[in-house]
Amino acid sequence: MTQVVGFMDYQKQIESFVCWHCHGRTDETAMFCNHCGSVQNVRAADHFARLGLERRLDVNVTDLDDRFNKLRKPLDPNFFMIRSTTERNFAARQLIALVEAYETLRDPVQRGRYWLKLHQQDFVAAKNDHPVVQKMRAEFDNVADDTAQLDMLAQRTNALLQNGVMKLLTSLRQQNWEEANQALVELDGMEDILSQTRARRQGMTKVDPDTEWSC
Repeated sequence: MTQVVGFMDYQKQIESFVCWHCHGRTDETAMFCNHCGSVQNVRAADHFARLGLERRLDVNVTDLDDRFNKLRKPLDPNFFMIRSTTERNFAARQLIALVEAYETLRDPVQRGRYWLKLHQQDFVAAKNDHPVVQKMRAEFDNVADDTAQLDMLAQRTNALLQNGVMKLLTSLRQQNWEEANQALVELDGMEDILSQTRARRQGMTKVDPDTEWSC
């Protein structure tokens, strides 16, 4: 069915692509006006469009890094020190949106969660831990306060995390949303265990000021 856009909606859409400074027409995702060069306010766009990337689940990290660095440079706050308050605010908003898009797409778990959102699939948190997470949590609770054992637990948890990422991406490629949701539940649990393991390990290696050797 063809969607008919009302005149008022069309007028608002056209106005949203007009430079605030010179009133020249700009592209939907343009950060700067191609007529007067003024930085533009942030406009609604998905993370892929904001970085000028094709909307694909599999992202080339090197290309993503290059694209981000190229877009970030002209938004350096030092370039706007003597500009108007409006331009400084717009540049700051553009940079925040750009960093959010970059960090989301660079991390495969965050990208997977975002991919679900793009496909209008809501993430459903589990009431109980995934069986694999339950097993690893039990190991964490029972492991001795020994750095070697904690290191081994961290290695096993990290391996399960990497495997979980592969399961997540495979499920998303197949548009198996339920399985992808389960993979995210498992990944969330594993990341929590890994974080607790590292914190416990770090706490054991802190130097006691009373026992520290003096040179």
